[in-house]
Amino acid sequence: MQFNKSFHSLVEKKYETFSKLFLELPFDEIGDLGIQLLELNESCQKYLKQNKTPQEIIQEFFEINNYTEEAIQQKSLVRLIQFLERQVALFDALEDAAFSDLHDLKGTGTLANFLQKVHQTNKQVELKKLLANYKTRIVLTAHPTQFYPNTVLGIIRDLTETVSANKSPEQKEILDLLLQMGKTSFSNHNKPTPIDEANSLLWYLENIFYEIFPNIQQDINKATDNNLTNIELGFWPGGDRDGNPFVTHQVTESVSNLLHDKIISLYLQDFDKLLKKLTFPGIYQELLNIQSKLKSQEFSCSEELLDNLVLLRNTLI
Repeated sequence: MQFNKSFHSLVEKKYETFSKLFLELPFDEIGDLGIQLLELNESCQKYLKQNKTPQEIIQEFFEINNYTEEAIQQKSLVRLIQFLERQVALFDALEDAAFSDLHDLKGTGTLANFLQKVHQTNKQVELKKLLANYKTRIVLTAHPTQFYPNTVLGIIRDLTETVSANKSPEQKEILDLLLQMGKTSFSNHNKPTPIDEANSLLWYLENIFYEIFPNIQQDINKATDNNLTNIELGFWPGGDRDGNPFVTHQVTESVSNLLHDKIISLYLQDFDKLLKKLTFPGIYQELLNIQSKLKSQEFSCSEELLDNLVLLRNTLI
């Protein structure tokens, strides 16, 4: 019951407010779209109970609005679909913003709760032994056409962060994001290639998994005095050699290079952050040297880079 009350205040009520704002923004031909949505919703609820087909329900909607020409009917449906897509994206952003308020991030079933129980029962040694022969491999496989384009994902993320900062719905930052969402395409005009699919999933790698996985592994290592890696990430696009005629060895190589370049760019971003913090003699210059070698790809393998960083960390300590 408490969850339902919180969801209503944190998500549903905000959605109602934002949705009204959305209808007031200066979009082309938005006109009486809000009224049409209400009419379509009422028609769906009424005629579904009468076992009418979707085609019959839509035809009834056209008759209510006196849409007799096929071109006008198609244009009307496209406008409704475009608006509903953006309403769903708006709801997703509000739900994401409220997630930490609606869920106990350290409660039953979470990693934090599990590790706390391990500590309370002095099972660290047993857990460490189990982890020595255990790994979790997360494989990114979802087809990107099932999800939002990267441009829309970025808007949802920014909107989530802005709402989480308790910005008023009428504030300029939120209105600008709603307007941007309304003007941004939600569809892919061309069928995505395997390279396109890889680029789409890279958004999740860069903006979600790259930040989350190290934190999870670090929590496990701290709790068990463990230096192993128990989480791995797999990548399906460009590597699905199961008969897909569009995935050739050239595509696999291209995606591999794409992943390599992306992870290097993320490492270099982290180096820039470290250089702002580690400004000490004997540390700063060596960090610059490691960064330079990474840029010029002088490291033969990831272990060599890691060895350099571990030596620098020991010096810092």
